[in-house]
Amino acid sequence: MDINVQGIVLKQVHYKEKDCMITLLTENKIMSFLARGILSPNSKNASSCLQYNLSEFTLSEKNSHLTLKQGKSIHTFKNLYENLDNISCVSLMSEATLKFIDEAYEVIYPYFKNILFSLEEGFDSATLLAIYLAQIIKYSGYKLEYDSCVECGTKKDIVSISYSSGGFLCKNCVNNNSFFAPSLLKSFRYVFMISSSSLKHYVLNKNDSYSLIKNFSSYLCDSFGEKELKSLDMYFCGKF
Repeated sequence: MDINVQGIVLKQVHYKEKDCMITLLTENKIMSFLARGILSPNSKNASSCLQYNLSEFTLSEKNSHLTLKQGKSIHTFKNLYENLDNISCVSLMSEATLKFIDEAYEVIYPYFKNILFSLEEGFDSATLLAIYLAQIIKYSGYKLEYDSCVECGTKKDIVSISYSSGGFLCKNCVNNNSFFAPSLLKSFRYVFMISSSSLKHYVLNKNDSYSLIKNFSSYLCDSFGEKELKSLDMYFCGKF
């Protein structure tokens, strides 16, 4: 039986001499298939299996194993590999997707896809990465409260964020938590609320973006019992 799918190549792992295992993000799931001979110089399917390509594939299914029959590249994001910020941003997105998402692909997929196009158009990678990590948190089962105080429910006088408590805190519930700058509080709410079709609406302050990326990454790792996101160091390399 043949299966036709469209998606973004998250990972390409060498298998034997000229074969690769491909991990694909689609709007319904993450799936893997064997791509025979794509490392051969004359392979017609090689370009479709490049990492972070948007591609269409025809797969053959036999005994629950999927094998590539034909691939077609829809869009190659060539500039990713020409910009360290961009490629490290997408690497972190990919790692977080594989580690923390096992549902809500129909929501996550448009964010990943539209971020790739936004990066190609030169939009700020830090803003996009903060948005993507926020969406993973939102749909991973460990949602943070970004609309009201997590303790008392008020929407007034929000002054802090507590990751251990689960989100916003008002001035009456802040206790020993430090007060946050208004711009960071606004950015925190923004990255959870922005839709996948409006990613280029606003560029966050760099310090706010970096703070959110670090804290979101730590929050996800702590929630899922992961030691670290290996791509995080690459993303922040040389930024401070």
